[in-house]
Amino acid sequence: MFLLNPWLAIAALLVVPIMFWFTNFIARYTRKGFRDLQKELGEINGIMEESISGQRVVKAFRRSESSIERFRASNQKVYAAGVYANTYALMLMPLTNVLGNFFVIVLVGLGGYLALQGLATVGMIATFIAYAQNFISPLRQLANMYNSIQAALAGAERVFEVIDMPSEVDTASDSPLPVPVKGEVHFTDVSFGYHPDQLIIKNMTLEAKAGADDCVGGSHGCRQNHHYQSADPLLRSQLRQHHHRWA
Repeated sequence: MFLLNPWLAIAALLVVPIMFWFTNFIARYTRKGFRDLQKELGEINGIMEESISGQRVVKAFRRSESSIERFRASNQKVYAAGVYANTYALMLMPLTNVLGNFFVIVLVGLGGYLALQGLATVGMIATFIAYAQNFISPLRQLANMYNSIQAALAGAERVFEVIDMPSEVDTASDSPLPVPVKGEVHFTDVSFGYHPDQLIIKNMTLEAKAGADDCVGGSHGCRQNHHYQSADPLLRSQLRQHHHRWA
């Protein structure tokens, strides 16, 4: 290209920094949009998992409407984040096409001026237009690929964020216990109330033996029975032989 006409070659190279600037400008907003989209998708997946796995509890406490409202609110956030991310992502292709057409216009204008000055021919201008179209096509593909890379990086950030979270302690029934468990419950000076200034239980001290039946009586004669079982199956089987009641 420089051997044919250096002026037209320089004009052909001007589109490269302009296209890279547009790609970098849009990629900043695309990265932020896909990052928010991944975050909101994680939130809505958590809400769905909690609602489906705990549907018995939701039905028992009549929280169906509340769960539906939480899902709708989270779904709206996912929709807004998706619109924001894909709006900037889909904007890159039309902009690159506009830059390609602008590139041809610059070559035709400069080539016409050089032709009037006798420094270029019509055939040379047509050759540079064909070269320019072949030159800008890989740049368009790179720009679109860079946009996809931004979406992949946003997903990778979410994955590594989950991986880097500290592991929770396994509290499964078959996991080893840190200390021997006797199955007894002790309360010492326990106070409870739904409001800080209205305590229902004041300085209660209680010792519940493993396998024993307790009866807690209120001021109106209401009673609530609680059966305490040992966490160790072997100890629980031994306590059945010496079961005792106390109130």
